[in-house]
Amino acid sequence: MRLVACIVALALLSPAVSEANDSPSFRPAKAHAVVAKKKKRKRCRKHRWVRVRRHGHFIKRHGRYVRVRRCAPARKRSTATTPAPPAAQGPSAPGFTVGMVSGPAPAWEAGLMPSLHPRMVRFEQSIDTPASKLADNVGGMAARGTEVIPMASFYGRVPSTSEAQGLASWAKAYGPGGTYWQNHPGGQYAMRYIEFGNETNQSYQFNCGPGCSGYKARAQQYALRARDAAQAIQAANPNVKLLAIGEDANCDCSDWVDGMFSAVPDLNRWIGGWTLHPYGPKQRYGPILNQLVKDTTKHGDTTLPFFATEYGISTDNGRCVNKNYEWPLCLSYAQAGANLVAAVNDMHATYPRLRAIFIYNQRDGAKSGSTTSYEGFFGAMQNGGAPKGAYTTAVQSLLAAFRG
Repeated sequence: MRLVACIVALALLSPAVSEANDSPSFRPAKAHAVVAKKKKRKRCRKHRWVRVRRHGHFIKRHGRYVRVRRCAPARKRSTATTPAPPAAQGPSAPGFTVGMVSGPAPAWEAGLMPSLHPRMVRFEQSIDTPASKLADNVGGMAARGTEVIPMASFYGRVPSTSEAQGLASWAKAYGPGGTYWQNHPGGQYAMRYIEFGNETNQSYQFNCGPGCSGYKARAQQYALRARDAAQAIQAANPNVKLLAIGEDANCDCSDWVDGMFSAVPDLNRWIGGWTLHPYGPKQRYGPILNQLVKDTTKHGDTTLPFFATEYGISTDNGRCVNKNYEWPLCLSYAQAGANLVAAVNDMHATYPRLRAIFIYNQRDGAKSGSTTSYEGFFGAMQNGGAPKGAYTTAVQSLLAAFRG
């Protein structure tokens, strides 16, 4: 009888033990006791309750899920450290960009024509302008999500060494990580390039073009001052690069580039790219770009990017203009827009070194119908900021498609 009673007692005790140790495991109670002892040795400081799963399903008893305590691994305490400031980003190699050329007050023009919203804007600033005078335009455009390329101008002359070196103050203030951005938002749109001069290689500013006696000397002096500027900029902020003129002045010759490299044989090591203004249809822009490829390759440069800092088509919606760089003189807005899109797409596809094209310019310089001068009607918008129909739409499509 005592043996029978013991067996019955053990039978009644088994479910209770099983319930108390409910888990996915089917080990006997003794095995559970061993595991429990091992867990105690781990000195678990924190527990968590988890549902019991059996045969792929959570177990319920009396309508509630069965839960057991599990040891939760303690989180390692991290020592609070001051994070290092992010490294300033230098001129990257972005994708192909279509930007705009603005007048000398780009922030004001952006307010007049908000529908354009270019990724990059090029604007003119005299080379002797103090850095503080650029704040409104650089900061104002950054607030609109636009990066600027200031073109340091010196019309009809080559700047002095001190003027060239003074561009370092622009880079120090407004380049990536510059002093201006320490107290102002928009540092992600910091200035990465400075363009050195506008069409100094052309004849109209000096009454002297390719072939004249002073042309080579001008190219040499330009290259020397470009190196001065580039070295000073690099010392002040290595994340800003100088862009130098590389165009052949429409002579199908290498006089300008040869002259520069005769004075500074390693000029391509100091600058960040070459600029050109390849106005016109393919029969005109093709030879200009081909010559730049040929001339720079001749002097050992096959990698520096090209920046077409001016390109556009004059149109007053069918009214004839007196010149148009081999485009028809009486283009409608629709015709000019279609030609512009085709030309930009072709240049982008044909010349892999072409980094950016800046459409000249944001608004017409003259009111519609007021003159026949081609200079008055290169704008993406009319003089007062009104759209130019299909031409404005074409420019907007390029700005949206190619944002770097």
